[in-house]
Amino acid sequence: MKVVILVDSLIRGGAERQALLTLRELVRRGVDARLIRYYETPDGYDWPAELNSRIVLLEKKRRTLRFVWRLHRYLRRERVDVVHGFKDVPGIYACVCGWMAGVPVRIIGHRSLSLPTGLLRKAYRLMRFFATAWIGNAQAVTDVLNSELDVPASRLCVVLNGIETDRFRISLDRKTARERLQIAPGADVVTMVAVMREGKNHRMFVRMAARVRERRPDTVFLLVGDSDPLEPNCLEDVQREVQRAGLTDSVRFLGMRADVPEILQATDVAVLTTRFEGMSNALLEAMSAGVSIVTTDYVGARELVQDGIEGFLVPLDDAEAMAERVSQLLADPEMRTRMGQAGVERIDRQFSMQAMGDRLVDVYSAFLAGRGDIPQEASGVSSAR
Repeated sequence: MKVVILVDSLIRGGAERQALLTLRELVRRGVDARLIRYYETPDGYDWPAELNSRIVLLEKKRRTLRFVWRLHRYLRRERVDVVHGFKDVPGIYACVCGWMAGVPVRIIGHRSLSLPTGLLRKAYRLMRFFATAWIGNAQAVTDVLNSELDVPASRLCVVLNGIETDRFRISLDRKTARERLQIAPGADVVTMVAVMREGKNHRMFVRMAARVRERRPDTVFLLVGDSDPLEPNCLEDVQREVQRAGLTDSVRFLGMRADVPEILQATDVAVLTTRFEGMSNALLEAMSAGVSIVTTDYVGARELVQDGIEGFLVPLDDAEAMAERVSQLLADPEMRTRMGQAGVERIDRQFSMQAMGDRLVDVYSAFLAGRGDIPQEASGVSSAR
């Protein structure tokens, strides 16, 4: 089986990391796989040397039609069996160019509860005639595709994100992790890992932090992530909110970091204030590291966090409710430990790289064979309307 994964770039984002991990898992299973990116990003992800020959830069620049022709020729020349576009625009290119090249299986990987708008939305809807299948990373994602775009349930699959568990089970002790971040030994630490964009709702994080600090003045709040290139002013906006709230001595902006496992080792509670999400890599990573969770109850959150088991779910945009749950966890180390361990067990059970790779190969094989017997655990049929 010859597979091409298509991404726009390898910028340090959740979908991009999943694309790299997917490539690695396919190669480990003997699949002849390549990853094509069409934008160069000097500050993007690094990858293992053994994947060098499998990662291709096919630059797009501003000439869309020329890129479409080049991608189509590559897919035809290499006799590709499956082309899988990660995210919306790469998914469109994958399906159109794959159709032109006669690729049997053309897949859009949709990873968000939001859909494109404007002309891109119309193009996305047209993909029903070009795509063999749509893969969501959560049941809620495939439900949106079914209800909003009328994608037939028979072409919808769920393949849950995989997480590199070993990367987050580190030997670094908590004391050393805090020393490296210059955090006092007795301080509470609340962390959010999220790119700076409007949908992540960092303003709610600031309001929550203000309320928690009233109850626990020694709490340190860590924000990990840079501005989304499409929303370059978001970081400055959040920094102004922090200043207005009088939290400049409590909230730290760490930017994009490669040492997230070490930061999580220093963390008491991990939070997510998002308004909408597919399958949150940030929550997966925190759970894998054994950190208790407080997250907004966005559509799909319950596929990952059971309220009161691995952490707590709070209403969207309710900073007071989040502050109350965060404060409750900070005051109860035993509860934090119990929920953290429950998170580790759930990750190992459902979100390992082994499970993700096996499911994805099964889905590829089923569609390539023209079968309807998609593995049930990877199917998006059961709750699609």
